[in-house]
Amino acid sequence: MNLRNWVSKLRPRRHMRVIVFIGHHKTGSTALQAHLARHAPAALRAGILYPSVTQEDQTAFDWIFDAGDAEQPLSRNVSEAHNALAFSMIHDHNPAAPVPPFHSNLPATSEMFSLIRRQIARYRPHTLVLASEVFANFPAISPALIADLVDGLGLSRSGAEIELFASLRRIDDYLASWHAQRLRMGQKVPPLPKALPVYQRGVHFDYRLMLEGWQQVLPQARLTLAPYDRALRAQGMPRAFAEAMRLDLPGLEGAPRRANAGLHRGLLEIARQGARALEPGEAHKLFLTLMDLTPELDLPVSQDVELWGAEARAQMLADFAPIHDWLSGQYGQVFFPDLDEIGNSRPLREAQVTAQALAQIRRAHMGAFLPAGQHFLAGLGAADAPGRGDKDEPVMRAG
Repeated sequence: MNLRNWVSKLRPRRHMRVIVFIGHHKTGSTALQAHLARHAPAALRAGILYPSVTQEDQTAFDWIFDAGDAEQPLSRNVSEAHNALAFSMIHDHNPAAPVPPFHSNLPATSEMFSLIRRQIARYRPHTLVLASEVFANFPAISPALIADLVDGLGLSRSGAEIELFASLRRIDDYLASWHAQRLRMGQKVPPLPKALPVYQRGVHFDYRLMLEGWQQVLPQARLTLAPYDRALRAQGMPRAFAEAMRLDLPGLEGAPRRANAGLHRGLLEIARQGARALEPGEAHKLFLTLMDLTPELDLPVSQDVELWGAEARAQMLADFAPIHDWLSGQYGQVFFPDLDEIGNSRPLREAQVTAQALAQIRRAHMGAFLPAGQHFLAGLGAADAPGRGDKDEPVMRAG
């Protein structure tokens, strides 16, 4: 049965359930988006729409659907379609905030919304799913973006059956992972203790700011919160999301696929200084090569490497406590049972692990890097200073 005949046999639906994954970053969002996009044809047959945002991708999807395929191939605009939409909305609100170049050939925001509305009208799904960690930034930028999203979808802010889902990590673990993600994106960042005051002013630290904006604009929406702890990581975000939202998603058999893995903490300082010393393209290649080399390096468990130091950890714990109290009130129980772990340093000093990694790279892996990366790595030397948590000196310095 082709798409046109299949759609014509659907019964009109008076109410459509709308589920919006609003983040956070680095909580399995990439894996969730990839799963939803990959299995979108099978999901649509079950009445669940994960909409496209470009006509080119929608045309390709129609061919795949008509052919009876259960999966579709992925590109950045397909799997992270709603990131593209969110970035475009932010750019419209603030033209100084560009859409990242990896989202290329995008139509105007209004055209994306028009395409989604046409998909809703054509397919008449019982459930619409949007997923974007970039949505987490809307309340801090402007709550009007949330209203614009709902209006753009053609929904009523008060009458639509909208449900929100957010997954959150313990703040010390999360900020370390987000810091590494910024390096992946080529941003020039200070060491983590120095970056903490900047993070504290936004949604990457203030989870209340992230969530309350959505609640204020959409007071009728049901908010489901999930701690991104070891159990959820092992289960995988697609399965956890489906279970929490009572959603019959296809493709959940087998072990979860991991996406967007983070850089080992012993390599972060090398990547951080590389981002400052190298041209953007060379710095990005350095980062990717460090990622690829990680399995071949004899390094301790990444989570055992201390990035903050006692002073910064104490500050984080004190400043995050009132946010956690509010979060626990929303959740109905203690949200992070291991909250006090924020104040406890990990057993290994970053400086020692970084020096160990650099020595191994120089000894056996320099050929994996571009000439600019090789020159940079040859010029790095281990600092004599204690761990960065005790002083603000970098772990590595130019030789």
